[in-house]
Amino acid sequence: RSNAGHRISEAQAQPGDLVVFNDEEHIAISLGEGVLVQAPTEGRPVEGSTVWEGVPHHFTRILPG
Repeated sequence: RSNAGHRISEAQAQPGDLVVFNDEEHIAISLGEGVLVQAPTEGRPVEGSTVWEGVPHHFTRILPG
């Protein structure tokens, strides 16, 4: 949800921050350097991926960094 945590810039993102795709229907966890971990769809295993270029997204920090 957009009110959970606080939005940060991509430059401020650290491992453990959330990558929120702007439709807010998909959230991943940043591993740093543009890499993320995600569960792509129900029933598929968790996987490593890269931040999806061209897909609107932002970073959110839940815990103080």
